[in-house]
Amino acid sequence: MRRDRGSIESDSEASLPDSADRDAIETSVVIPCYNGAPFLRTQLSAIARSADPSVEVVISDNGSTDDSADVARRLGEELGLCVRVVDSSGKKGINHARNVGVRASRGAFVLMCDCDDEVSERWLDGLRGALRNGADCVGGPLVRVFSDGTVLETAEGVHFRLWPKAGVTVGSPTGANCGFTRALYDRLGGFDESFVGGGDEIDFFYRATLGGARLQNAPHAAIRYLQRDSGRGTFTQNMNYGRGSVRLHRKLGDLGMPRDSAVKVAGTVVHSVGRIVIGPTSARRIGIERIARRWGRLRESVATRHFFL
Repeated sequence: MRRDRGSIESDSEASLPDSADRDAIETSVVIPCYNGAPFLRTQLSAIARSADPSVEVVISDNGSTDDSADVARRLGEELGLCVRVVDSSGKKGINHARNVGVRASRGAFVLMCDCDDEVSERWLDGLRGALRNGADCVGGPLVRVFSDGTVLETAEGVHFRLWPKAGVTVGSPTGANCGFTRALYDRLGGFDESFVGGGDEIDFFYRATLGGARLQNAPHAAIRYLQRDSGRGTFTQNMNYGRGSVRLHRKLGDLGMPRDSAVKVAGTVVHSVGRIVIGPTSARRIGIERIARRWGRLRESVATRHFFL
Protein backbone atom coordinates (compact mmCIF):
# COMPACT_ATOMS: atom_id res chain seq x y z
CA MET A 1 0.00 0.00 0.00
CA ARG A 2 1.66 3.22 -1.14
CA ARG A 3 1.14 6.44 0.78
CA ASP A 4 1.75 9.88 -0.61
CA ARG A 5 3.76 12.73 0.82
CA GLY A 6 1.76 14.39 3.56
CA SER A 7 -0.12 11.25 4.61
CA ILE A 8 -0.59 10.42 8.27
CA GLU A 9 -1.10 7.09 9.98
CA SER A 10 -1.42 6.04 13.61
CA ASP A 11 -0.01 2.70 14.71
CA SER A 12 -0.06 0.64 17.88
CA GLU A 13 3.06 -1.02 19.27
CA ALA A 14 2.16 -4.26 17.48
CA SER A 15 1.72 -2.72 14.03
CA LEU A 16 4.35 -3.58 11.42
CA PRO A 17 4.67 -2.28 7.85
CA ASP A 18 3.95 -4.59 4.94
CA SER A 19 6.38 -5.18 2.06
CA ALA A 20 4.65 -2.67 -0.24
CA ASP A 21 5.07 0.03 2.40
CA ARG A 22 8.79 -0.74 2.65
CA ASP A 23 9.22 -0.50 -1.13
CA ALA A 24 7.75 3.02 -1.17
CA ILE A 25 10.02 4.45 1.54
CA GLU A 26 13.83 4.54 1.49
CA THR A 27 14.55 6.56 4.65
CA SER A 28 12.71 6.60 7.97
CA VAL A 29 13.37 9.36 10.51
CA VAL A 30 12.45 7.95 13.92
CA ILE A 31 11.84 10.49 16.70
CA PRO A 32 11.26 9.31 20.29
CA CYS A 33 8.88 11.76 21.90
CA TYR A 34 7.67 12.52 25.41
CA ASN A 35 5.73 15.76 25.87
CA GLY A 36 7.37 17.28 22.81
CA ALA A 37 4.43 19.36 21.58
CA PRO A 38 6.15 22.75 22.10
CA PHE A 39 9.16 21.69 20.01
CA LEU A 40 7.76 19.60 17.18
CA ARG A 41 7.08 22.46 14.78
CA THR A 42 10.75 23.48 14.76
CA GLN A 43 12.05 19.95 14.24
CA LEU A 44 9.48 18.77 11.69
CA SER A 45 9.76 22.01 9.70
CA ALA A 46 13.52 21.52 9.51
CA ILE A 47 13.12 17.94 8.28
CA ALA A 48 10.46 18.95 5.75
CA ARG A 49 12.81 21.44 4.10
CA SER A 50 14.97 18.64 2.71
CA ALA A 51 12.63 15.63 2.68
CA ASP A 52 11.38 14.02 -0.51
CA PRO A 53 8.59 11.45 -1.10
CA SER A 54 10.91 8.58 -0.16
CA VAL A 55 11.21 9.92 3.41
CA GLU A 56 8.85 9.24 6.29
CA VAL A 57 8.90 10.52 9.86
CA VAL A 58 7.84 8.17 12.66
CA ILE A 59 6.98 9.84 15.97
CA SER A 60 7.24 7.26 18.74
CA ASP A 61 5.08 8.66 21.54
CA ASN A 62 6.35 7.30 24.85
CA GLY A 63 3.27 8.14 26.93
CA SER A 64 3.10 11.91 26.46
CA THR A 65 0.60 13.73 28.67
CA ASP A 66 0.39 16.68 26.28
CA ASP A 67 -0.99 16.72 22.72
CA SER A 68 2.26 15.66 21.02
CA ALA A 69 0.53 13.06 18.83
CA ASP A 70 -2.13 15.46 17.58
CA VAL A 71 0.43 18.21 16.98
CA ALA A 72 2.60 15.82 14.95
CA ARG A 73 -0.35 14.76 12.81
CA ARG A 74 -1.42 18.35 12.13
CA LEU A 75 2.12 19.37 11.24
CA GLY A 76 2.43 16.47 8.82
CA GLU A 77 -0.63 17.74 6.96
CA GLU A 78 0.53 21.34 7.05
CA LEU A 79 4.12 20.68 5.96
CA GLY A 80 3.36 18.05 3.33
CA LEU A 81 5.49 15.58 5.26
CA CYS A 82 4.78 11.87 5.63
CA VAL A 83 4.30 11.67 9.41
CA ARG A 84 3.19 8.58 11.29
CA VAL A 85 2.58 8.39 15.04
CA VAL A 86 3.16 5.14 16.90
CA ASP A 87 2.25 4.42 20.50
CA SER A 88 5.22 3.34 22.62
CA SER A 89 3.59 4.03 25.98
CA GLY A 90 3.72 0.38 27.04
CA LYS A 91 7.12 0.87 28.68
CA LYS A 92 8.89 4.04 29.73
CA GLY A 93 12.32 4.68 28.29
CA ILE A 94 13.95 6.09 25.20
CA ASN A 95 15.23 2.73 23.97
CA HIS A 96 11.75 1.24 24.09
CA ALA A 97 10.48 4.24 22.13
CA ARG A 98 13.30 3.78 19.62
CA ASN A 99 12.57 0.09 19.17
CA VAL A 100 8.85 0.60 18.66
CA GLY A 101 9.52 3.38 16.16
CA VAL A 102 12.11 1.44 14.17
CA ARG A 103 10.00 -1.72 14.02
CA ALA A 104 7.03 0.24 12.70
CA SER A 105 9.14 2.15 10.18
CA ARG A 106 9.54 1.21 6.53
CA GLY A 107 12.87 2.50 5.27
CA ALA A 108 16.03 0.54 4.52
CA PHE A 109 17.82 3.46 6.21
CA VAL A 110 16.83 4.67 9.69
CA LEU A 111 17.86 8.10 10.98
CA MET A 112 17.29 9.30 14.53
CA CYS A 113 16.92 12.70 16.12
CA ASP A 114 15.13 14.12 19.15
CA CYS A 115 11.87 16.03 19.16
CA ASP A 116 13.29 19.13 20.88
CA ASP A 117 16.27 19.77 18.58
CA GLU A 118 16.62 21.14 15.04
CA VAL A 119 18.35 19.36 12.18
CA SER A 120 20.33 21.36 9.65
CA GLU A 121 19.46 21.64 5.96
CA ARG A 122 22.22 19.16 5.07
CA TRP A 123 21.40 16.69 7.83
CA LEU A 124 19.16 14.33 5.92
CA ASP A 125 21.34 14.08 2.82
CA GLY A 126 24.51 13.87 4.92
CA LEU A 127 23.41 10.88 6.98
CA ARG A 128 21.59 8.92 4.32
CA GLY A 129 24.34 9.71 1.80
CA ALA A 130 26.83 7.91 4.04
CA LEU A 131 24.50 4.92 4.33
CA ARG A 132 23.95 4.87 0.57
CA ASN A 133 27.71 4.77 0.11
CA GLY A 134 28.22 1.70 2.25
CA ALA A 135 28.35 2.82 5.88
CA ASP A 136 26.45 0.60 8.31
CA CYS A 137 25.96 3.42 10.79
CA VAL A 138 26.66 7.14 10.88
CA GLY A 139 26.59 10.24 13.06
CA GLY A 140 26.99 13.99 12.78
CA PRO A 141 28.10 16.93 14.95
CA LEU A 142 26.08 18.65 17.65
CA VAL A 143 25.85 22.42 17.90
CA ARG A 144 25.01 22.66 21.59
CA VAL A 145 22.72 25.65 22.01
CA PHE A 146 20.67 27.16 24.83
CA SER A 147 17.05 28.22 24.49
CA ASP A 148 18.11 31.86 24.00
CA GLY A 149 20.26 30.89 21.00
CA THR A 150 23.63 31.08 22.76
CA VAL A 151 25.99 28.39 21.47
CA LEU A 152 27.87 26.42 24.13
CA GLU A 153 30.11 24.47 21.74
CA THR A 154 30.13 22.35 18.62
CA ALA A 155 30.77 18.76 19.65
CA GLU A 156 32.09 15.96 17.48
CA GLY A 157 29.44 13.70 16.05
CA VAL A 158 31.25 10.37 16.40
CA HIS A 159 33.64 9.22 19.12
CA PHE A 160 36.04 6.31 18.57
CA ARG A 161 37.98 4.43 21.22
CA LEU A 162 40.55 1.65 21.08
CA TRP A 163 39.76 -1.47 23.09
CA PRO A 164 43.28 -2.94 23.47
CA LYS A 165 42.24 -6.31 24.92
CA ALA A 166 39.79 -6.90 22.09
CA GLY A 167 42.18 -5.49 19.50
CA VAL A 168 39.48 -3.34 17.91
CA THR A 169 38.43 0.29 17.71
CA VAL A 170 34.79 0.84 18.61
CA GLY A 171 32.76 4.00 18.29
CA SER A 172 29.42 5.65 18.82
CA PRO A 173 27.55 8.71 17.59
CA THR A 174 25.02 10.51 19.78
CA GLY A 175 21.49 9.12 19.75
CA ALA A 176 20.17 12.59 18.93
CA ASN A 177 22.04 12.57 15.60
CA CYS A 178 22.63 9.15 14.13
CA GLY A 179 21.58 6.65 11.50
CA PHE A 180 21.97 3.00 10.60
CA THR A 181 20.79 0.42 8.11
CA ARG A 182 17.80 -1.75 8.89
CA ALA A 183 20.00 -4.78 8.26
CA LEU A 184 22.34 -3.70 11.09
CA TYR A 185 19.43 -3.07 13.45
CA ASP A 186 17.96 -6.50 12.75
CA ARG A 187 21.34 -8.17 13.20
CA LEU A 188 21.85 -6.55 16.62
CA GLY A 189 18.31 -7.19 17.80
CA GLY A 190 17.60 -3.53 18.44
CA PHE A 191 18.36 -1.28 21.40
CA ASP A 192 18.78 -2.76 24.88
CA GLU A 193 15.76 -1.51 26.83
CA SER A 194 17.40 -2.11 30.20
CA PHE A 195 19.42 1.08 29.65
CA VAL A 196 17.59 4.15 30.97
CA GLY A 197 19.12 7.59 31.43
CA GLY A 198 22.58 6.88 30.05
CA GLY A 199 24.54 4.49 27.88
CA ASP A 200 21.43 3.69 25.86
CA GLU A 201 22.59 4.39 22.32
CA ILE A 202 26.27 3.77 23.12
CA ASP A 203 25.56 0.12 23.86
CA PHE A 204 23.94 -0.32 20.43
CA PHE A 205 26.80 1.26 18.49
CA TYR A 206 29.56 -0.35 20.56
CA ARG A 207 28.03 -3.75 19.83
CA ALA A 208 27.75 -2.77 16.16
CA THR A 209 31.35 -1.66 15.73
CA LEU A 210 32.65 -4.47 17.93
CA GLY A 211 31.04 -6.81 15.41
CA GLY A 212 32.71 -5.11 12.45
CA ALA A 213 30.08 -2.57 11.40
CA ARG A 214 31.43 0.42 9.48
CA LEU A 215 30.77 3.64 11.42
CA GLN A 216 31.23 6.92 9.55
CA ASN A 217 31.27 10.55 10.62
CA ALA A 218 29.19 12.92 8.47
CA PRO A 219 30.70 16.34 9.32
CA HIS A 220 28.07 18.38 7.47
CA ALA A 221 25.07 16.62 9.05
CA ALA A 222 24.84 18.89 12.09
CA ILE A 223 21.94 19.49 14.43
CA ARG A 224 21.16 22.27 16.89
CA TYR A 225 21.18 20.34 20.15
CA LEU A 226 19.08 22.08 22.80
CA GLN A 227 20.73 22.29 26.23
CA ARG A 228 19.13 22.49 29.63
CA ASP A 229 19.15 26.00 31.06
CA SER A 230 19.02 24.73 34.66
CA GLY A 231 22.34 24.03 36.34
CA ARG A 232 20.74 21.46 38.62
CA GLY A 233 19.07 19.74 35.67
CA THR A 234 22.38 19.65 33.81
CA PHE A 235 24.17 18.09 36.78
CA THR A 236 21.48 15.42 37.22
CA GLN A 237 21.43 14.59 33.51
CA ASN A 238 25.20 14.16 33.33
CA MET A 239 25.31 12.24 36.60
CA ASN A 240 22.86 9.78 35.03
CA TYR A 241 25.11 9.54 31.97
CA GLY A 242 27.93 8.56 34.30
CA ARG A 243 25.81 5.92 35.99
CA GLY A 244 24.93 4.55 32.57
CA SER A 245 28.63 4.19 31.78
CA VAL A 246 29.03 1.81 34.71
CA ARG A 247 26.08 -0.28 33.54
CA LEU A 248 27.63 -0.30 30.07
CA HIS A 249 30.93 -1.63 31.43
CA ARG A 250 29.14 -4.29 33.44
CA LYS A 251 27.66 -5.54 30.17
CA LEU A 252 30.63 -5.11 27.83
CA GLY A 253 33.67 -5.32 30.11
CA ASP A 254 34.21 -9.01 29.44
CA LEU A 255 34.23 -8.23 25.71
CA GLY A 256 37.16 -5.86 26.13
CA MET A 257 35.70 -2.48 27.14
CA PRO A 258 38.56 -0.82 29.08
CA ARG A 259 38.49 1.18 32.27
CA ASP A 260 40.00 4.66 32.36
CA SER A 261 43.39 4.80 34.02
CA ALA A 262 43.76 6.46 37.42
CA VAL A 263 45.86 9.15 35.73
CA LYS A 264 43.08 9.93 33.25
CA VAL A 265 40.42 10.04 35.96
CA ALA A 266 42.51 12.37 38.13
CA GLY A 267 43.44 14.53 35.16
CA THR A 268 39.80 14.91 34.13
CA VAL A 269 38.76 15.94 37.63
CA VAL A 270 41.61 18.44 38.09
CA HIS A 271 41.13 19.96 34.65
CA SER A 272 37.37 20.23 35.17
CA VAL A 273 37.76 21.92 38.54
CA GLY A 274 40.13 24.40 36.91
CA ARG A 275 37.52 25.17 34.26
CA ILE A 276 34.89 25.75 36.93
CA VAL A 277 37.12 28.03 39.02
CA ILE A 278 38.79 30.23 36.40
CA GLY A 279 37.17 29.46 33.05
CA PRO A 280 34.63 31.50 31.07
CA THR A 281 30.94 30.60 31.28
CA SER A 282 31.07 27.93 28.58
CA ALA A 283 34.14 26.27 30.13
CA ARG A 284 32.50 26.26 33.57
CA ARG A 285 29.43 24.53 32.14
CA ILE A 286 31.51 21.82 30.46
CA GLY A 287 33.57 21.39 33.64
CA ILE A 288 30.41 20.85 35.69
CA GLU A 289 29.20 18.26 33.18
CA ARG A 290 32.43 16.29 33.41
CA ILE A 291 32.50 16.37 37.20
CA ALA A 292 28.86 15.23 37.25
CA ARG A 293 29.63 12.26 35.01
CA ARG A 294 32.51 11.13 37.21
CA TRP A 295 30.32 11.56 40.28
CA GLY A 296 27.65 9.42 38.62
CA ARG A 297 30.23 6.74 37.89
CA LEU A 298 31.37 6.77 41.51
CA ARG A 299 27.83 6.49 42.85
CA GLU A 300 26.91 3.64 40.52
CA SER A 301 30.21 1.87 41.22
CA VAL A 302 29.43 1.92 44.94
CA ALA A 303 25.81 0.89 44.42
CA THR A 304 26.63 -2.04 42.14
CA ARG A 305 30.07 -2.92 43.53
CA HIS A 306 31.37 -2.75 39.99
CA PHE A 307 34.34 -0.39 39.91
CA PHE A 308 34.34 1.90 36.87
CA LEU A 309 35.47 5.50 37.32
